[in-house]
Amino acid sequence: LLTEMVLDDELDFAVVPSFEGTIGLKSRILVRDREMLISGPRAGFKPLAPVRLSECRPLKIVAPSPDNIRRRNLETYFQTHGVEIAAMLEMDAMIGTLEFVARTDWMTVLPSLISVNDISAGDLVVNPIVEPPLYAEFVLIQPARRTLSVPARLFLERFEAEVAGIQAIWDKALALPVASKGRSR
Repeated sequence: LLTEMVLDDELDFAVVPSFEGTIGLKSRILVRDREMLISGPRAGFKPLAPVRLSECRPLKIVAPSPDNIRRRNLETYFQTHGVEIAAMLEMDAMIGTLEFVARTDWMTVLPSLISVNDISAGDLVVNPIVEPPLYAEFVLIQPARRTLSVPARLFLERFEAEVAGIQAIWDKALALPVASKGRSR
């Protein structure tokens, strides 16, 4: 939908998961973002502890619908890396997904950009996926035939600064457990 809106000049640009490309659009990578396992307290994960999905009990996963490229990427990762799925529930509403996960033993996988506010909130537990890590790439798409307007360019600059700030927060949050392991008391 966002791609069509950019092509129809309804939007100056959009940020979308990377895809094969479309005639009439130019694109560039905006961010390569680490995916996180998001669960509620019932799932029993320690916050920010790295997790190997292939070593977890069969997972009950909330995932986007099959038309969403994120769903295809998740399914490919699960199949390729031996992640057992007990059940999969399709839900495209982000707030609904997060509320459901917070109150059940179901889990979801989301980019760190989305889950930054859950680092210490308590309702949700966030764990980086490791061995192998899983990443999502997001691209900026805009019409190939025109440049961004000044307001759109300024908004994009602010948006990119926010993304960089969020990544810095994650770098710090994920470095803390590693640094404390190496210290002697």
